[in-house]
Amino acid sequence: MVGAAVLDDLERPTTLLAARRTEPATLAGGWELPGGKVEAGESPLHALHRELLEELGVEVEIGDELPGPDGDGWPMPPLYRMRVWRVRIIRGVPAPIEDHDQVRLLGPGEWLDVAWLPADVPIVRALLAVSPLAGGARKEPPSEDRAPGDRAPGDRAPGDRAPGDRAPGERPLDAGA
Repeated sequence: MVGAAVLDDLERPTTLLAARRTEPATLAGGWELPGGKVEAGESPLHALHRELLEELGVEVEIGDELPGPDGDGWPMPPLYRMRVWRVRIIRGVPAPIEDHDQVRLLGPGEWLDVAWLPADVPIVRALLAVSPLAGGARKEPPSEDRAPGDRAPGDRAPGDRAPGDRAPGERPLDAGA
């Protein structure tokens, strides 16, 4: 299997595309990185291009592979492993054409704001770990164990400022006088 971390920038990403599944029934409503199966006789990179064109109607530039924890892709229980690459759209506007009913661009601090399918959660966490401009590494994915409005560990209350945050109109320290 192949998957794509669809990003706005291959080196310094701030946005990540999430796609909501419509099938099979066991995965419907869950969010995932787009991708799919490699067909017989097809290279993984060709499959990635094909899947993104079929599922989202986009052509992409492929960047680095995001290595899985064991070096042979990411576990996709019960039987598969998925190789994941960073990609950037070069042609087209992503739309839910096949296997999805919605796509969403997640901005800084939002990468864990959707109910990712369980197999995709470690992949998104790994992307956050190597994407400092994406922010939000302190957030937890939505949980059925928390009531709406409950904060995840590390979340700030409205009005709290983290180190490096600036008030509206405040200049950064290196902005000069």
